[in-house]
Amino acid sequence: MNKEVSHSKEIFINHYREEYSNDDKISIWISVEIMSLGTLSKFYSSSEKKLQTLITNNMNLYHCKYLKS
Repeated sequence: MNKEVSHSKEIFINHYREEYSNDDKISIWISVEIMSLGTLSKFYSSSEKKLQTLITNNMNLYHCKYLKS
């Protein structure tokens, strides 16, 4: 993620760097915004079951296995 962020030309990333931080550290919402679908899927799949269930419930899905696929 750090490599993708450091090479990104996205306006919102540049704005975040200028306003909040000068280093390569970014907030989670920026990370999720630039993740590919595959990376986002891996991120979700490697999360704790409790978090997966919370996300699934917020999306009104029956079971977390549906979001993994």
